Amino acid sequence: PIMKSSNRDEYIDLKEIFTPLVRKKLFIFSFTAIFAFCSVLLALSLPNIYKSTALLAKSNQDNNIQNSLGSLSSIAGIAGVSIPNMGSNNLDEAVEIIKSFSFFEENMLPNINLENLVAVNKWDKGQNTLTYKKGVFREETNEWVGRYNSLNKKPTAQESFEYFEDIFEVNVDEFKGFVTLSVKHKSPYIAEKWLNIAIEQLNRKVKAEDRLRTSRSIDFLNNQIQSTNLSEVKTALSQLLQEQVKQLMLIESNSDYVLKILQKPIAPEKKYSPSRALICILITLFGFAISSVYVILSDKKQY
Repeated sequence: PIMKSSNRDEYIDLKEIFTPLVRKKLFIFSFTAIFAFCSVLLALSLPNIYKSTALLAKSNQDNNIQNSLGSLSSIAGIAGVSIPNMGSNNLDEAVEIIKSFSFFEENMLPNINLENLVAVNKWDKGQNTLTYKKGVFREETNEWVGRYNSLNKKPTAQESFEYFEDIFEVNVDEFKGFVTLSVKHKSPYIAEKWLNIAIEQLNRKVKAEDRLRTSRSIDFLNNQIQSTNLSEVKTALSQLLQEQVKQLMLIESNSDYVLKILQKPIAPEKKYSPSRALICILITLFGFAISSVYVILSDKKQY
């Protein structure tokens, strides 16, 4: 008897929940339909986002230089000089460089149109043209309208970097040593272009730093050779100088100095986001849930 009473109570509770839902089904349907309609309008109003991706691997340049320097450690000890560190193009450091604000400010910002980063409204696929947010950038006069700070209307480098961080992704496979770079943009061609710029500028930046470091080492060794009278030391310094010159040749001859491209960036034909179907489904379900909860709570208040 106790079990029957429990089951009956459970049956009554479920009936109390579903009865008002059935009675107010027209209201729930209408409310849900409004949400569904709004979700379609919202989904259609969102611009397509395209994602260009490149797969890269660590260049062999670093291994060649390190092997060459390792064989000269004993000679450097005899000469009484220290071998400069040429490990600046290791994978971890390269990743941190390309993610940094200084890299964006010095290497990316001068090579892109800032309005394409901050002010794009949508991309016309048929004509391959961009339109801009009128409250931010006026294309006709090439004038910034929106006020980003108290000094001027044009975004600062730091403000622009925040936008760039949202569209630029770096993923590292530590086990395989691969790096995946990607750029998201409303124009697939700009996404491809900016990704190529990032890769090229990274290799160029680290290459220039190592070139400068090696050139200074060569100047230092030349000065040491001229200032010493010991033949053994001169011989050791000359061997070091020869290797530094070889390293400079390796630096100059390698275009993919830090990261070599395994899969080059492309302008994707298919959009990356938004998922319009998912947006419509979630908003419609949300409308159904709100209307159902409202009907149940309002029915309980009447009693």
